[in-house]
Amino acid sequence: HHPLLQYLEAKERKERVLPPAEVEAIASFLGGKFASLFGEGVLSRAALEQLINASAVLKHDPADPQKQVVEALYTRGVASTTFTLVLDGRVEVEAGEDGFACCKGPWDSLGARVLSAHAPIVTDFTATMDA
Repeated sequence: HHPLLQYLEAKERKERVLPPAEVEAIASFLGGKFASLFGEGVLSRAALEQLINASAVLKHDPADPQKQVVEALYTRGVASTTFTLVLDGRVEVEAGEDGFACCKGPWDSLGARVLSAHAPIVTDFTATMDA
C-alpha cells in the first residue's frame, strides 16, 4: 500500500476495495484539489487511479466488539507519512495547544502537508475515527 494515501469508509459499507466509479470520483477530486501533485501534468489519470487502488481503505465499525478501542489516525507531536481522505463518516480532530475540537466529514482531508513535504510531518493535532 502506498504510505501517503489512506481512505476511510463509512460504518455502513462492507467492501475494502473501492468500486471503479468511486476510484474515478476520488481521482477527479484529488486531481482538482491537489493539481500540483495529482493533476494530469504531473501524474497520468491511469497512474493516479492505480495509486488509489493500491491505497489502504480503513473501515471503522463501532458495533464490532474487536474495534472498541479507538485508534488515532494521527497523534499530536508524532511524525506521520499519511495523507487521509475521508470518504464517509466522521473523523474527530483535536488541534493545537488548547485541543480545539472539530469534525471532518466526507471529502475532507488530513495530513496534506505530507504530500508536498515528501517527508514525515509532525502533526499539531490528534485525529480519531468517530466512535
